[in-house]
Amino acid sequence: MKSGWTRFLITFISLIAIVNLTQSIYTLWHKGGIIEDQKALKAKLEDENKMLKKRLEETQTDAFVEKEARNKLNLQKEGEVVVIIPKTPVEEVPPEDPLPQPNWQKWWKLVY
Repeated sequence: MKSGWTRFLITFISLIAIVNLTQSIYTLWHKGGIIEDQKALKAKLEDENKMLKKRLEETQTDAFVEKEARNKLNLQKEGEVVVIIPKTPVEEVPPEDPLPQPNWQKWWKLVY
C-alpha cells in the first residue's frame, strides 16, 4: 500500500512537471517569433531613419531651398524674368445621344 501511494505521488508530480515544461517551451517558442518580428521592424525603422536623415541633409542645402522657392513660390533671382504659360483649356466633346435607338426603330430604318 505504501509503495502504491509513493508511485502515484511520483507519477502525479512528474505529470505536473511535464505539463509545466511543455507550457514553458511553448511560451519561449512563441516569444521567439515575437522577437524576430521586432527585429524585422527595427531593421525597417532604421532604414526609414537613414532615408529621412538623407532627405533632411538634402533639404538643408542651398540648391534645394532655391529650387523649392522657384517651383512652389514662383520666386526669381535678380535679372531673371519668370514666364508663366497658362494651361490651355480642354475642349469638351459634346455628348452623344445618351439613349440608343430601340431595336424596332433600327429594323424600321433598315427595311424601309
